[in-house]
Amino acid sequence: MASVLELVEGNVCPVAFGSVPMCYVTLVLNAVIGMLYRVQLNPASNPRMN
Repeated sequence: MASVLELVEGNVCPVAFGSVPMCYVTLVLNAVIGMLYRVQLNPASNPRMN
């Protein structure tokens, strides 16, 4: 939600690393965690599950 508001409104999220809004940092971290979770649940990629 915050990332969308940042794109539409601008200046909604606090700034980190000089010029990157923290909303985007959080969005990227959540995406990485989601992908790692998805890979962990995929039985084809986990040899212990076969």
